[in-house]
Amino acid sequence: FFLSMSWLARISSNVQELRIILCPVGEGSAGVREFLSNRYEWIKAVNPRLPICVRQAETAHASLFCRYDFNKEKSADIEFVS
Repeated sequence: FFLSMSWLARISSNVQELRIILCPVGEGSAGVREFLSNRYEWIKAVNPRLPICVRQAETAHASLFCRYDFNKEKSADIEFVS
């Protein structure tokens, strides 16, 4: 478990902020909701300074936004990702 999740422990060295948008009831966000409910506390424990913003909105498509050094930002569609 810890070897497969070790990249999460180093995430705050490159990522300045994580924003996760998801639907609280939609099927497409089910995998994201499950991931967050199982691993959010552990991610925050190993990355205590990393701001993680989770927003839920009806009919929202599951998306992940990462802000890196020098305000570079990338996004990913995580709809139906498990």
